[in-house]
Amino acid sequence: GDYQPAGGPQPYRSGAPAAALTMPASMATAVRLMYAGAAYTVVWVIGVIAIAAGTKDYSVYTSSGHSGLAGVAVFTVLLGLVQAALWLGIARRCRRGRSGARTAGTLLFAVYTLGTLSTLSASDGAPGPAKLVTLIGWLIALGAVVALWQPASRAFFRGQGPAGR
Repeated sequence: GDYQPAGGPQPYRSGAPAAALTMPASMATAVRLMYAGAAYTVVWVIGVIAIAAGTKDYSVYTSSGHSGLAGVAVFTVLLGLVQAALWLGIARRCRRGRSGARTAGTLLFAVYTLGTLSTLSASDGAPGPAKLVTLIGWLIALGAVVALWQPASRAFFRGQGPAGR
């Protein structure tokens, strides 16, 4: 008959499942920018460590100001791993049409914006190259968030059904 045991091969069903809906260009752009953000995080980590290695004042990079270059490197690498994991996780969930991921990405962008503003406005803090590296990362995130909220992207999330909400 038509009975198939759980986990066994499933018969072909006409009609694509909701998750297989084609992503609009704005969603593809958002996801690509998120992948670029994850890759850029590696550049950011290398840049922060290189900039810190060229300065004698490590307090710019740590909250306590008592860590040497090794402390800056460990902190930066850990922060970079968390950032890259967030970029990739949100990109994956957005590809699947999970609107919660879009909301989480937007909230993380708000937090990232506060950090970026703090870095850019620090007169005695981060040197010019660190500000530039931070600004480039923020621009990538801005592009992803703008693309996530385009009308075609909103329709994509709505079209994913209850699992996407």
